[in-house]
Amino acid sequence: MAVLWERGEATVVVVREALEPERELAHTTVSTLLTRLERRGVVTRRKEGRQ
Repeated sequence: MAVLWERGEATVVVVREALEPERELAHTTVSTLLTRLERRGVVTRRKEGRQ
């Protein structure tokens, strides 16, 4: 979550790349984590591009 607090807004790819030096995470893992945080009301989602 520190990545989001530092950047304000971030895509799944940006969050994943920021965490890469510490952990190797799959795109789907980060996406699932952000979806769960959204359901809890911790973060909000804004869809861009293809939907």
